[in-house]
Amino acid sequence: MTIKPKVASPTNSQTVADVRAEERIRMRDVLMSPEAKGRTNLAVKLLVNSPLSASAIVDMLADTPRDGASAFFQAMAQEGSVGITSPIGGAINEDHKASRIEECKRAGTQHALARGYISAEQAKARGVNVGA
Repeated sequence: MTIKPKVASPTNSQTVADVRAEERIRMRDVLMSPEAKGRTNLAVKLLVNSPLSASAIVDMLADTPRDGASAFFQAMAQEGSVGITSPIGGAINEDHKASRIEECKRAGTQHALARGYISAEQAKARGVNVGA
């Protein structure tokens, strides 16, 4: 759902210059507030796309975390991609689709071996560790 801002238009007692001055004051009050530091993108979006007053926007900004404030996202940015291995042993860090296909094949082979549909030799030939 897109919020369509109300376009400021001069009333009988206002001039276009007055409306512009009010809008500039609204923008200044939001962008110069301490709450806008680290939240500039959100502040600009709220200013441009909503008819909210400066005080309402500042209140909203105070309740939102600053850009990059999440410890999770900071850790992910620092550490980068994490390699994950499946319980069956296929690393899914490189090619996700191929790793998942291989994992499914191994699981199917283990199931077929457990049910007696294939022999231990056939399972070994498919790359499944049969065990002792």
